[in-house]
Amino acid sequence: MSTRPRAAKVWDGETAELRTLGAVLPSHTLAARDLVDTALLLAPERRMTHLTRALIRLELGDREGALDDAARAAPESEAAARFVQDFVRVHFPEFGFWPARELPEPDPALVPVTVEQPLDAIRRGVLVYATRLVEIRARLVAIAGEQSFLPPDLRALLPDGPIELRRFHATISDETEEGIETSDVDIDETLDALFTGPSSVSRLMARARADWAALGWLCWATGLREIAVPERLAVPAAFPAAVNRTVQRCFRAHDRLNTGSLLSMKQGIPGFVWEGDDIDAWHPRLAEVAVAEYIAVRALFFWLMFAENLSPFQSDLCKV
Repeated sequence: MSTRPRAAKVWDGETAELRTLGAVLPSHTLAARDLVDTALLLAPERRMTHLTRALIRLELGDREGALDDAARAAPESEAAARFVQDFVRVHFPEFGFWPARELPEPDPALVPVTVEQPLDAIRRGVLVYATRLVEIRARLVAIAGEQSFLPPDLRALLPDGPIELRRFHATISDETEEGIETSDVDIDETLDALFTGPSSVSRLMARARADWAALGWLCWATGLREIAVPERLAVPAAFPAAVNRTVQRCFRAHDRLNTGSLLSMKQGIPGFVWEGDDIDAWHPRLAEVAVAEYIAVRALFFWLMFAENLSPFQSDLCKV
């Protein structure tokens, strides 16, 4: 009596168990990848195991390996393979001077807001973002090694080394039409929450792109056309338009997750293209990255516009 059918059945069960174990383990662990690697050795014809490994590889910073696995899984599930490709596009962007990609045009119909923070505070703001990005980059190197997808090394902006990232509670006074109003806020410029526990590459890269976007617009708002510490202020005429567009897009991106954009469409808030696709076309998990990015840039602009604000990492500025 042949035992081949039974043996195949045993291997099938073990392969499924290995793939399941690899999928339920934290995806940023080498153990998860090793289990799925073993499952593929036992049953290389199972294409969807490649998808499981692709997702694990992404969290370990193996971008090319993940794309290769996605291509192998595509005949079984084109949608799943496309998700991996989109995941790579979002989490491994090209870190250029992003304001230059889509500069706003001045709009005289808008309220003429401008930068109210003093130059010294703005210079410190640049150093805060640079310090955060240097620390995030170091954590990414510890996980994935030196890779081409890493955010730029900004240590040149910090000749005296990283600056102290503050965390404190404060009371802010705002002058309104009804008089002085006070509000309690928390300022947290640290990365403690991000670095608590094991860090995955996707989580670190999402934070890196949000901070990079805010840093780029901060430099642009001072008149620069590159990432640098400004020597003077030359606020662009399009500053109000940039603020208005960012506020709208922040609301629109969040509404994509909250109501499927129904509220935005009802209010006439237009969609927009983000990373090459309409915001409504993105998978919710990837649209969350867009939301985080626009919240960071909006907080940056709100900080710049009001001198009483203490930091772009101020709790009331970072609310959705």
